[in-house]
Amino acid sequence: MINVCINTDLTNYSGREESPLGLGFSATPEIPGTIMNGKDGHYYIVKKGSKYKKWEKIEINVNELPKDCYYESKTPITEIIQPNDETGLEEKFGGQYPHFIEGDVEEWPTDRNNIPYIFLGQWKHPEDKNILIVCFVNDDLSDTFVFESDITIKQIKIQKPDNGKGLECHKIIDYEKNKELKPLSFLYKRLRLPENDKFEDHYHEFNSKFNGCKFGGSAMYCQYSKDHDDFNKFLQLSRCSILDFKFGDAGIAHIYINKYGIWDFQWDCC
Repeated sequence: MINVCINTDLTNYSGREESPLGLGFSATPEIPGTIMNGKDGHYYIVKKGSKYKKWEKIEINVNELPKDCYYESKTPITEIIQPNDETGLEEKFGGQYPHFIEGDVEEWPTDRNNIPYIFLGQWKHPEDKNILIVCFVNDDLSDTFVFESDITIKQIKIQKPDNGKGLECHKIIDYEKNKELKPLSFLYKRLRLPENDKFEDHYHEFNSKFNGCKFGGSAMYCQYSKDHDDFNKFLQLSRCSILDFKFGDAGIAHIYINKYGIWDFQWDCC
C-alpha cells in the first residue's frame, strides 16, 4: 500500500522503510541536519545529496556532543577534622566554628523558636574567593539562614552552643571537576532531536554519576519542582554519601541566589 507522506504530499511511502520515511516523514521538506527517530528505533539525520535530500542513520554519543551541551560541575573532596583544627576560614560541611565578622554578630544564630541553628557549612563565593557563603538550617529544614561573610574582615569565633545540635566537620581539601549534560529540554532543541526514551535513558545514565554533593552542573530536582533551571546556581545536595549526614531519603537541597538576589536554601522533597 502506498501512502502520502505527513510532511509533504509530493512524496509517498510504503511503511516498510526503516528510516523516518517509514513513519511518513520524507527528508525532502526537512532542513539538512534535522534528526528524527526511524521506524527501526535508530536516529536518522537529513543529509543533502547532489540532487536530493535523504535520511542517513547515525549514532548519538552523549560523551561526544558539542561543547555547549555540557556544564562543568565540581565534586568536593573532604577530610574530617576536629574542632581544635578549625580556623573558621576553611570551606567545610558541618563543624563548630563558622566564619562570623566582628561587629555583625554577638552570639550563635537561632531559629524563629529561639532554638540554635545547625551549622550546615560554608563555601567560597563562585565569583569572589574572599567571600564565604555561610549556611545554617534547623532540625527539619523548615527554617534556614544563609549569608555572605568577608574573610578579609576580622572574624570573631563563636562556638556552637552546648545545647545545639552539630555536624561533624568535613573540610574541603580539593575538588574533582566533572562534565555534565545540560537539561534535556536544552539538548532536544540544540540537537534538534525529538523527545524519546532512548536518548533520555542515555542522558540519565550519564548524569547520574554526578548526583550527591556538587557545585554547579545540571539542576537536580524532584517531582514538586516547578522551575528546574532555577536551581542551577551554586550548591546541590542529594543523598550525600560522601558525608556522614544525609538529607532525607530522596530529597534535594539547593543553595542558590533567588529571584530577589538573596542567598536562599530550598529543600526540594519528593
